[in-house]
Amino acid sequence: MGYPIVISFRLLDRSASLERLVRDQAGRLGKHCGSLAACCVTLEAAGRRRASSGLFHVRVDASIADSAEQIEAHALDRDPYLATFAAFRMATHRLRMRAV
Repeated sequence: MGYPIVISFRLLDRSASLERLVRDQAGRLGKHCGSLAACCVTLEAAGRRRASSGLFHVRVDASIADSAEQIEAHALDRDPYLATFAAFRMATHRLRMRAV
């Protein structure tokens, strides 16, 4: 994995276990596209009342080297770990579809 991974927490306390999960999943993205330039992940409390809504929004933005193309994936769930898995699953799917 030779690309930077930027992780942002918005309206959430930083979590070492969530950060490990994001780094692991971002590393796996590189297996599906060897030309990733960067991976930016944002985890935030979602909803009108943020922390009290109980929903978490995860956004994955992956930039592809030698291309202006960028892959975006979003997921929303009551569990931040499930939202993270879903967002990376969608990003992986989009990278595979790009390769076809």
